[in-house]
Amino acid sequence: MNAEILDLTILVEEITTMKRKLSLVAIFYISLTLFIAVACESVDDCGGPYPNRYKVESMFAVFSSYSINGDRYSFQPVDTDTMSADELALSLYFGTTTYFAERSSVWSGLFVNTAMACTPVPPTSEEVVTGISVYSDNDFGSEFPAGSDISALFDVVVDGFAYSVDEFIGSEPNAVQTIRLVLKIQPENESLHQFDVIYQQDGLDVSELAFELSPIHID
Repeated sequence: MNAEILDLTILVEEITTMKRKLSLVAIFYISLTLFIAVACESVDDCGGPYPNRYKVESMFAVFSSYSINGDRYSFQPVDTDTMSADELALSLYFGTTTYFAERSSVWSGLFVNTAMACTPVPPTSEEVVTGISVYSDNDFGSEFPAGSDISALFDVVVDGFAYSVDEFIGSEPNAVQTIRLVLKIQPENESLHQFDVIYQQDGLDVSELAFELSPIHID
């Protein structure tokens, strides 16, 4: 009889312990659900979730003038058909479409979006620039006759800093939304030039884009 009572007492204690464990588990999952709901609500209040990637789909180009302050370049729009070689730049603007890239984990996405509050991180590109070529319909000199690639005569400027075309492409840069090409030398003779720009990338949908600028007289 005493053994039966002891067994019953042990069983009751085990059941009580199990109930406590189940209660703790239930409290944990309820708290987790409430946390996620609050986090998601805060993201929605900020207009999210937000796309974290963009891809290049189009390009257009215009002439710009430039100035240098220290080692940084700044650019100004121009409305002219005549420019001096020491102020001429080609500004390439890229049309992009944003999208959601797959996240490595649900938790990382949740915490990043919540931490951003109402200042989402701007989307970036996974596409890689693989080539920039520039052609003119007129001679730039004996080494660069009409129709030849004259991209070596330009520096690439991104975010205010200049690189040679080879340096820029060699760094395997991700696609950006604006690229400037600054002319480094003057043609041997004053003449009218029509530039064609070809941009190449390892892209999701687009691998090559081209644009023909209006003729401009370089003096």
